[in-house]
Amino acid sequence: MTAYIRKSIAMGVFDLNDVNQNFGYWAADWYYTNTPYVRFWIPWYKLAPYGMNNPATDGSPLPGSSFTVAQHVAGLDAQIKYARQLGLKVVLTFDWFPQWANGTPDRRTPPPDVSVGSAWATYLAWIIARWSALNPNNNGAYADFIEICNEPNGYTAIPGTYPAAHYVAGRMMMTAQTIQSYG
Repeated sequence: MTAYIRKSIAMGVFDLNDVNQNFGYWAADWYYTNTPYVRFWIPWYKLAPYGMNNPATDGSPLPGSSFTVAQHVAGLDAQIKYARQLGLKVVLTFDWFPQWANGTPDRRTPPPDVSVGSAWATYLAWIIARWSALNPNNNGAYADFIEICNEPNGYTAIPGTYPAAHYVAGRMMMTAQTIQSYG
């Protein structure tokens, strides 16, 4: 059993078009939640909607939005930095998969390859580097924790592999640990 319960609140998936999904809109009320944590979603399908790229410099349009991928990343940076300025600890959740990586329009289906040399590992490493407290170029936008997935029991099974929760618990976690060890 844990020594104490840690309450955290997750913002919805950030959307530059929707003020309700912007931490800045809710920040004045955060004190009343009595939690020192805030969680932000980092959906892979928004970082790389069309294939391999550098999300921070990608001028491609974000699907369903008038903004670019790079503007989306800048918006995430601003939210993370603001949360840090308020003294909150930041949890980032890397989740949801682009169609080009998993071969299906179902964002809950992990890609078949999550090994150290995979596209999934490349983007996880990018997230770790971008929002690391050790990155001098993130202007104070860094995370305390990175969650590599959320609710893997809800992931769609990959044909020919273990159940999705096993797949995540095993392969994705081993890859994340390997990336972290090279930190």
